[in-house]
Amino acid sequence: MSVKEMILDSKHECMSRDEMAALQGERLVDLVNRVYNNVPFYTKKMKELGVEPGDIKGIEDIVKLPFTTKEDLRNNYPFGLRAVPQSEIVRVQGTSGTTGKLTIVPYTQKDIDVWAECVGRCMTMAGLTKEDVIHVCYGYGLFTGGLGMDFGARRIGAMTVPMSAGNTQRQIMCMEDFGATALTCTPSYALHLAETITEMGKVDDMKLKVGMNSYRFAQLNGKGGIWEGQQIPVLWESKVAMGREKGTIQNMMIDYITNVKKGKIDGQSHNRWEIIGLN
Repeated sequence: MSVKEMILDSKHECMSRDEMAALQGERLVDLVNRVYNNVPFYTKKMKELGVEPGDIKGIEDIVKLPFTTKEDLRNNYPFGLRAVPQSEIVRVQGTSGTTGKLTIVPYTQKDIDVWAECVGRCMTMAGLTKEDVIHVCYGYGLFTGGLGMDFGARRIGAMTVPMSAGNTQRQIMCMEDFGATALTCTPSYALHLAETITEMGKVDDMKLKVGMNSYRFAQLNGKGGIWEGQQIPVLWESKVAMGREKGTIQNMMIDYITNVKKGKIDGQSHNRWEIIGLN
């Protein structure tokens, strides 16, 4: 597959850094004005910081804006952060609410389109096209997993099998009969599917292009993980396949950007992001 085939929207994905910064700045200015004038919560929060919409002139001013926390979402349940009339809301998504009030986010049709575009780009970058059959066994409901994958598959024109979760035997039957070439689900369930497919002797009957990495499982069986101390096999170990140095997530990302996308790593990128809350 060529680099060109791994890009869904060349106009935006292949922008220069200056072009991207200009577009981000334009959109940020519009966003800040919209929420300041339509969401009392943000009006109050910005005033407390002494920030007005006119202070935001470009993407570099994002550091002046307040954070939005999960607690803010819960305290404004259900629609206190809505910036458009109710009539423009076409969907709500959120958490399952097992630990208290749901964390709800309302979506306009534009939000859905952006969501589909983002997932579609990820799928295209992973090598999927309209020729693929994408088997989705994330849950379909308030949780964004299943529907997000569904929207993305629709964006690239691929055939979607919206199986949702559970009923492993039926999942495998449909994967085989429908010719699934891509599987989207949680890492733990993918491992369970793989083990069951092996036990059923159906490995050679599958058309899946599946690659699983051990990093997520290292979290699950590490200290504090749900399977702490247990040995969990993986389907593909990047450090073994590519070498301990080359096979790290960071180096694989750098290799992809420089050698596949023919791009470069800009040392200024850290000015756009900040990771907080880590020891």
